[in-house]
Amino acid sequence: MKILNVILIMLFFFIQLPVAEASTVEDDLKLQLVAIGNYLERQLSVSNTTLSTEEVRGVIINGVNWIVAAQEENGHFGYEYLPYEDEYLEDDNMVRQGGALYALSEVYKKQTVKDPSIANTIERSIAYFESHSDARDEDVENFLCIKNSSFTTSCDLGSTALALLGILNYVAALPEKTEQYNNLIEKYVTYLIKAKFPDRGFSNKYNTNSGFSKEESPFYNGEAMLTLVRYYQYKESDDVKKILQDSFEYLSAKEEYETPLYLWIMAALKDMQKLWPSDEYVEYAKDFTDFRLNQMQYRHNINHNYCAPVEGLASAYSILEGNGSADYLLRLNNELEFWLKKSTRLQLGDSDIYRVVKENNNLAIKKLPNSNLAKGGFLTGEDELTQRIDFTQHCVSTYLQKLTDIDGMSL
Repeated sequence: MKILNVILIMLFFFIQLPVAEASTVEDDLKLQLVAIGNYLERQLSVSNTTLSTEEVRGVIINGVNWIVAAQEENGHFGYEYLPYEDEYLEDDNMVRQGGALYALSEVYKKQTVKDPSIANTIERSIAYFESHSDARDEDVENFLCIKNSSFTTSCDLGSTALALLGILNYVAALPEKTEQYNNLIEKYVTYLIKAKFPDRGFSNKYNTNSGFSKEESPFYNGEAMLTLVRYYQYKESDDVKKILQDSFEYLSAKEEYETPLYLWIMAALKDMQKLWPSDEYVEYAKDFTDFRLNQMQYRHNINHNYCAPVEGLASAYSILEGNGSADYLLRLNNELEFWLKKSTRLQLGDSDIYRVVKENNNLAIKKLPNSNLAKGGFLTGEDELTQRIDFTQHCVSTYLQKLTDIDGMSL
């Protein structure tokens, strides 16, 4: 404890502190000392203590509130926020816009008491995607894909897949909305079905002038599978079931594992295993998860956001639960607990008004100009002070799965 106090004092005097702006100098200095303490804690190994149920709930709600606060009037989400400068960068990514809608809808679907602010955000987001939808295919009447922007003729498969996931989740939570969104659902799913190659995965892009690309993407293959299995739950279809099985056989036969596929195919197989239990799904999930676990054990010291791979582990746990040994499931759960605890260091909260960071190998202390916009969002890394919607999306989904699907607790 004495050593810790000495380090605190040394840091306090060597860090260049900004001009105090709190109600009193004393209050401001206390907040700065909290920031120094938080920095020291981040330098230590992650403790063996696990997060409480209330702590996990708090992480989820704060993360969702951050996404809601990031939405603009037209339904678009601010893509990347600089919390310690209080400004959004001009970069954007339509696939990750769809991912933000998906994360919100996952939380909304599982809420015991539905939050109307999330519902309003979801509906504005759906309207935004619909306004960016187009197609040029005379052979298919009900066909829409989501363009990458208002100024392009190109659609990425992942944008439509993730946005459709959000819509399907929303009508599952509120069946009375089915009539309102059914036509849009059918047009989007027709696009996904038409994007499927006869003997491969899915075309990664569609151009409203030139048609489908001949390339595929491991990210989008998994996202399309998850979307189609959720559509099957919305409306049973033998054709959709066949596409899913064909896709699984194609992807599982590959000689090498595609790491970008892991998260999304685990999420798809989690639902497929419930619908059509299969030893093949379990064996593939176990082998792929072993591959990912062996990689993760060497990355415990990384400072970058790692929620996306961990989200895949959470889905895999649900596939393997009841189909694996107690020791293996314990190992998997311990890995999840480690990353959940570690990732909380990247979520900005009430104690992060100030944050100590490294800049050009020197320590500096920064202050949040607008804590209302920053609170709840996950940083890109401990010293990468940006909050991007996809990192917060993946983190929220991971904590949500752990809380509800693995631990069996309510939200």
